[in-house]
Amino acid sequence: MAQDVEESKDAAVRAFEDTSKLPCYKCAWFCRQVAQQVEEDKERIDQDINREAGKTIELARGKVGRIVLTFNTAAEEATRVHGEVLHPTFFPMPCASSLSVK
Repeated sequence: MAQDVEESKDAAVRAFEDTSKLPCYKCAWFCRQVAQQVEEDKERIDQDINREAGKTIELARGKVGRIVLTFNTAAEEATRVHGEVLHPTFFPMPCASSLSVK
């Protein structure tokens, strides 16, 4: 059991090193894929949680629904712009009518 935990932790650290370099649209895509696959396989996952954790099927369904919601939310958050955003009108541009083409 302790070895499984250590291996899982090491895999998560390696995955973070790779995924932290991905552009936000790819992170969002991966999160949506996870949510979709969990949604498609929710009945089996419900049963696994029921059998392995001893949760009622209703609680298991709630947990699976939360997984889908969490990954869909993560996909949305991955595409949000953080920090200072400057509106295009912040940079004055010459008026189109004052430009001449020769």
